[in-house]
Amino acid sequence: MSEVVQATPAKQGSVLRNTLILVGAQFLGMPLSIFVNAVMGRRLGPSDFGYLSLATNLCGFGFLFVEWGHSGVLPREIAQDHQRSGALLGTSLLWRIGSSVVVSSCLGLLSWLLYPIGFLPLLGLVALQALLASLSNAYQDSARGFERTDVTAIGRIGGQLIGAAMVLPVLFLGGGLIPVMIAATVGGVLTMPLITTRTHKIGVGKPRFDRRELVALTRSGWAFLAFAAAMTLQGFVDTISLSKLATPEVFGWNAAAQKLIGTLLVPATALIASLYPTLSRLIVEDLEQYKITLRRSINGTGLLAIPLALGCALYSDLGIAIYGKHGYAPAGQNLVVLSGMVLLIYFSMPLGSALLAAGRQAAWAWAQFGCVVLRVILNPLLIPWFQKHYGNGGLGVCVSSVVCEVGLVAVALYMIPHGVIDRGLAKVLGKGVLAGGAMALAAFALRGVSPWLAAPITAVVYFGALYLFGGVDMTQISRITDGIRNKLARKRA
Repeated sequence: MSEVVQATPAKQGSVLRNTLILVGAQFLGMPLSIFVNAVMGRRLGPSDFGYLSLATNLCGFGFLFVEWGHSGVLPREIAQDHQRSGALLGTSLLWRIGSSVVVSSCLGLLSWLLYPIGFLPLLGLVALQALLASLSNAYQDSARGFERTDVTAIGRIGGQLIGAAMVLPVLFLGGGLIPVMIAATVGGVLTMPLITTRTHKIGVGKPRFDRRELVALTRSGWAFLAFAAAMTLQGFVDTISLSKLATPEVFGWNAAAQKLIGTLLVPATALIASLYPTLSRLIVEDLEQYKITLRRSINGTGLLAIPLALGCALYSDLGIAIYGKHGYAPAGQNLVVLSGMVLLIYFSMPLGSALLAAGRQAAWAWAQFGCVVLRVILNPLLIPWFQKHYGNGGLGVCVSSVVCEVGLVAVALYMIPHGVIDRGLAKVLGKGVLAGGAMALAAFALRGVSPWLAAPITAVVYFGALYLFGGVDMTQISRITDGIRNKLARKRA
């Protein structure tokens, strides 16, 4: 019994530490990422920016079959047996290289049938970047199996810095879409040594191929593939729908809005990356601690989601100003609608991660496939309607996204183990809602003030009100600061 008690803080601290590392890395890189995307949006224009988003979304879906769910299998299997890390990593790398040839050929054929021939070179460059990202992900997922996220943090910061150093000069010198993508591909190549070197330093074995591991990866990966395919297929359906039912400019507006939303989801994605391997271990070691860890994660993400969603709705003009109101002003409407999705995703992501860790991949994948069907029905109805009445068919995609996310949260709450959602969790989230009300009132009172000043003031109001309402867990904050202090002390010693 004493061993379990002693292990509990370490388990909690592992998630907190890993989440902080990833959130810190992403927040450090966020200004640069926003700047690069803004320069690309301004220099390329909504039409080319839309085509780039189209190529990215097509490759994003196609390369799911390259990864074959390995991003879920590698951390779980390595977390349970570190000795297999080299064989699992090497087998996964070889699979990704071989399957990328088949997938890229299929994407090329599809694009040749649907789009102008000039789109193919762009698609080829984006596919090459996707392969490099997939190989990098294999190393990062292996490191996560050791419950280490510093490899991912280094890769993200280093990748953004190298990518910006390659891309920005080309943009400022007037380079078009293809030269920019060539520069981005070179940046991807230069980033790989950062990832590989650090991964092996933390203990991941030297890559080697093992036929038995290939069988294991293929068998175990299909459920994760089904889940990821169902989730990504939603974006794929949106991409095809918009590209055929709206103009390239509308596609560009929606792409800009989605980029901004992606920035707001940084903390949630960081949490999932660090939460999943820990939950995968706890589900077999300590079910009660699994529930506690998940409950605290929902606590944290829920309290963070409220100000982010409100800020997205109340100050959408700030995000659009980054890309330029002249070309992207209608995207502000997309952001207002998508603010509801931001709030919901901060609940669906930790819940979904818990279901995957608990072996409920197939059931969760079916829920995602339900959203695909719903999008197939809604998009052809909503996109033309919003295009006709608002001149922005992308709003139809945004509405269908919010509807689907509502369904996912409802299904996830039904599927998670009993006892995760309790009165204490509802009480904490209720305090967050009250603090959100205070933030909205502050925004109303400051409506005559520049949004660049009003937005940070309202954020301070939210967190101040949350503290006054007792929604801040000082015990967790003390644990985090103590962990940082102890780590610094060990380094000095």
